[in-house]
Amino acid sequence: MQRRGAGLGWPRRQQQQQPLPLAAGPRAAAMAPPSGGVPPGLGGRSACALLLLCYLNFVPSLGRQTSLTTSVIPRAEQSVAYKDFIYFTVFEGNVRNVSEVSVEYLCSQPCVVNLEAVVSSEFRSSIPVYKKRWKNEKHLHTSRTQIVHVKFPSIMVYRDDYFIRHSISVSVVILRAWITHRYSGGDLNVKREENLLHAVAKNYTLLKAIPPFERPFKDHQVCLEWNMGYIWNLRANKIPQCPLENDVVTLLGFLFASSGENTGIVKKFPRFRNRELEATRRQRIDYPVFTVSLWLYLLHYCKANLCGILYFVDSNEMYGTPSVFLTEEGHLHIQMHLVKGEDLAVKTKFTIPLKEWFRLDISFNGGQIVVTTSTGQDLKDYHNQTISFREDFHYNDTAGYFIIGGSRYVAGIEGFFGPLKYYRLHALHPAQIFNPLLEKQLAEHIKLYYERCAEVQEIVSVYTSMVQQGDRRQETCDLRNSYLDLKLRYGRPSMCRALLWEKELKAKHQSLVQALLEMGSVTASPHTYSQLYCQAAARARFRRQRFPLTLCDFRWIICSPSEPTTYFKGAMRTVRGVQSRNLTTSRSVLCILPVPRNQSESVLEIGGWIFEKAVKRLSIVDGLHQISSVVPFLMDASCCGYHKASYYLAVFYETGLNVPRDQLQGMLYSLVGGQGSERLSSMNLGYKHYQGIDHYPLDWELSYAYYSNIATKTPLDQHTLQGDQAYVETIRLKDDEILKVQTKEDGDVFMWLKHEATRGNAAAQQRLAQMLFWGQQGVAKNPEAAIEWYAKGALETEDPALIYDYAIVLFKGQGVKKNRRLALELMKKAASKGLHQAVNGLGWYYHKFKKNYAKAAKYWLKAEEMGNPDASYNLGVLYLDGIFPGVPGRNQTLAGEYFHKAAQGGHIEGTLWCSLYYITGNLETFPRDPEKAVVWTKHVAEKNGYLGHVIRRGLNAYLEGSWHEALLYYVLAAETGIEVSQTNLAHICEERPDLAKRYLDVNCVWRYYNFSVFQIDAPSFAYLKMGDLYYYGHQNQSQDLELSVQMYAQAALDGDSQGFFNLALLIEEGAIIPHHILDFLEIDPTIHSNNISILQELYERCWSHSSEESFSPCSLAWLYLNLRLIWGATLHSALIYFLGTFLLSALIAWTVQYCQSVSASGSRPTPARAPPDPPAPTASPAVTPAADASAQDQPTVTNNLEPRG
Repeated sequence: MQRRGAGLGWPRRQQQQQPLPLAAGPRAAAMAPPSGGVPPGLGGRSACALLLLCYLNFVPSLGRQTSLTTSVIPRAEQSVAYKDFIYFTVFEGNVRNVSEVSVEYLCSQPCVVNLEAVVSSEFRSSIPVYKKRWKNEKHLHTSRTQIVHVKFPSIMVYRDDYFIRHSISVSVVILRAWITHRYSGGDLNVKREENLLHAVAKNYTLLKAIPPFERPFKDHQVCLEWNMGYIWNLRANKIPQCPLENDVVTLLGFLFASSGENTGIVKKFPRFRNRELEATRRQRIDYPVFTVSLWLYLLHYCKANLCGILYFVDSNEMYGTPSVFLTEEGHLHIQMHLVKGEDLAVKTKFTIPLKEWFRLDISFNGGQIVVTTSTGQDLKDYHNQTISFREDFHYNDTAGYFIIGGSRYVAGIEGFFGPLKYYRLHALHPAQIFNPLLEKQLAEHIKLYYERCAEVQEIVSVYTSMVQQGDRRQETCDLRNSYLDLKLRYGRPSMCRALLWEKELKAKHQSLVQALLEMGSVTASPHTYSQLYCQAAARARFRRQRFPLTLCDFRWIICSPSEPTTYFKGAMRTVRGVQSRNLTTSRSVLCILPVPRNQSESVLEIGGWIFEKAVKRLSIVDGLHQISSVVPFLMDASCCGYHKASYYLAVFYETGLNVPRDQLQGMLYSLVGGQGSERLSSMNLGYKHYQGIDHYPLDWELSYAYYSNIATKTPLDQHTLQGDQAYVETIRLKDDEILKVQTKEDGDVFMWLKHEATRGNAAAQQRLAQMLFWGQQGVAKNPEAAIEWYAKGALETEDPALIYDYAIVLFKGQGVKKNRRLALELMKKAASKGLHQAVNGLGWYYHKFKKNYAKAAKYWLKAEEMGNPDASYNLGVLYLDGIFPGVPGRNQTLAGEYFHKAAQGGHIEGTLWCSLYYITGNLETFPRDPEKAVVWTKHVAEKNGYLGHVIRRGLNAYLEGSWHEALLYYVLAAETGIEVSQTNLAHICEERPDLAKRYLDVNCVWRYYNFSVFQIDAPSFAYLKMGDLYYYGHQNQSQDLELSVQMYAQAALDGDSQGFFNLALLIEEGAIIPHHILDFLEIDPTIHSNNISILQELYERCWSHSSEESFSPCSLAWLYLNLRLIWGATLHSALIYFLGTFLLSALIAWTVQYCQSVSASGSRPTPARAPPDPPAPTASPAVTPAADASAQDQPTVTNNLEPRG
């Protein structure tokens, strides 16, 4: 089947660049020779003549008067059989507004003569711009000539001016003429296409089109107003340049860790700015020609039916062309959307490799798809498959967006994406694709990491199998087995013979061996666990040879009798509902626990146990000193899939926390943690890509992919009553008042609240319940105790907030048995008291349980009017699902408006929907804004309870004076990008510079204050600190007054009086405030034209923003400035000048008179006597010395306060 596509009706520029030879004379006519003869110049070669004839018919050249005629005989060779002809002469070869054309023709029968001008542009072809017809019925068998004035449109003849705003660029202008007999289809009423088919003679020529900027201006005979003419002349001669644009798009330039969940990277293609490329793209909507090239590293095949790799989602939220997925078996599923509206999919015959970097290239060329996977250093072909279709694919890459990885429609792959390039207009062979693996070192480190982890997981897996099977399984059933007791005490442990391979493995994983031995070091001898490890190593070797192992139904763990808890993270609390059997030994308890569902859970549990042991060592007094010895254990825990350890390692290497700083290792473990869906690792990756710091490229779409993963989990985590979570609170270590109210269960604040709550204080009951339910203010999370206080307050105090809270937990059954009837009564009671949350809760009840959407909407509209953000979100859901009463179908626009209103009220799900709209740009009311999407998802992700737990541990350590632990946890929190932890960490480094300098390989104060000022709503004191650092210079940073001024100005704009004060001091020292900073502060330079005026304005604003009631430094500085101005004005007055001159003259006269009297008295002889005592020095008059006089011209501040933060 012939395909539609490239070049349909479009002039090919390659052919136009070689014009045909011009005709020799002024008339261009090529006549058909009699009897099929060969035209002159073809040398008798009929094949060449035929090719030339086809070429001239279908590909017009750019020759000025090149023409072609058929059925026409030169006049010198006319005969009776060939007397119809037509040809014309164009007096001007260029396109003019009116071109004079001489048409000479001869008709043997009554005929119609047709003359037509057709043009082609880069967007359309064969556009008729002039037509003329006339009949010839009387003058037959006679050559006639007629002059025709062909008029072309002004937009293709003249330049742009005030009236002609958009002239067109014409590529081809064809002037053609033909003759038809009136009795063979030549009627004037016949359509032009049919008329042309019955032509007995025809001819054409090409006219030269003048480029738009070489054309003359048109004289419109109209006078413009002088202002309009002047404005037009300013831009009349500006020649716009065509944008340099390429069809190659780099969708991904850095590695992306895909966790296999429903989040991914969203990319959107804009239309080409280059008109030629855009025209080609539009032309190929039903004939796709493009190539996709991406690198992949897969850990597992898809665990669902399909996992997303790269797919297009159109404006109707449907899959488009192309859509590439991974199947459960490891095949590629490629789906296309057809022109007729259906979808078509195909699955590759080959599977793609696991745990190996490979490049996947998919090329579309019309109905042919070529899929290639390449591996190795030289990218040798791994598999190649060509698939052909006869259907027409619909392909419009700007009518939607692309998704890399997962989305709300499908989960992503488990692995890593490498560089991804998209060739929008070319179908390339793999050898023609330039898409190297840029981060080769990092990619190689990822491969080596998983190779090492495969060994670790295999050893741990076999080890747990050996423990689970146990040769003593039957012996544990006897409660009083004396033989077993004696054997444990005095028996010689059986030994397995270690092979050389096993010894090498032991040496390679010493930390893992040590950790496995420590698991039983409480009771069992090292020989026993050495034996178990030896057997595990041997079994691991056999497992590599694909020998299966059989797991038992139960496993045993030797525990300490004084601590009836397991060592495993999944059961750190007291084991409930599990039988344990005591051996007849005073040293141990043998706990029987159910076997996990699969072996990977056992490996994960051991990884959690290793991690907890390592963290326990970091929590001692000098815990930071233990980091270097703990790193190997964290590596083993990371390999076991416990990726909290991965995040610890990432932070240690990125900051150099008592380990050599290694950015590559930091990236490795951060990506590994992100792939494992570790919340803090994902936030770290999202923050680094959001700011483009620490060698991570700036990529908002990539940042959104990481942040959205955690943001979607945050509301689920908040409603989960398990895990190490705490409420994220904004507590600054600088704020002593907030620190004073932090408490614990035995703290004074908590005990006072408990006392007041017991007495029936509703506010105390509500606050106490919130602290216990969410884990706020330093109190551990205890939902059961919180619900007791909710119930007590709801049933005793009649407080509507407590009634509502208790109704919610009864509805959901959170920590209490569900009671829908009582919950509904309480909800109605709270709503009757005017609580908008309860009104919204009634709507939720009728929506969820009664499916009464009309009643639900009624309550939600009422709550929305009362300002409830939950109600706004719920109304948006009704519109999104298309179930709003009285409104047919879905209305995403109204849904988006309600979601936006809910998000402004702090609603988490509403914020997530708004961020989705901003990243996709599929709604007109939400224009695409990736940066805003990242900001909104970051805001939600930073409310995650697991991050709050880390922040709370750091705060508790700070309050207890444990500096090592406080520094550790605040570094972990600060690297996720949360501003309050960054400023708190910088504050700790200021308080303990010795600690920061000893253990951190980064400039702690500079790094984290600098990070904080780039956050949304950064505190003013952070700007002041950075201003001070730029002003004084800090360690390796030199002084930068310009940046210092910017920081102080930002603090001043936030209303901090210190910012105004520091700016004024800089002016006092001679610094110049740039005009854009003054505009930033809304200080008009025309009003405040000198430094004195600016100083007065700054000091006045400083005084007005000062929170001190008494005299502040700002008020004193303002007073001193005005006194100086008064004193300076006084010193420069005429009165003071006259008095000074008079006193100086009097002093000089007195001095002269005194000298004369002394000289006169000295001439008299006096008797010699002892000289008198020297007179006491008298106070000299207050005469200003020269230095002071110069200082009066340039006043200085005596109370010169240095800029402070």
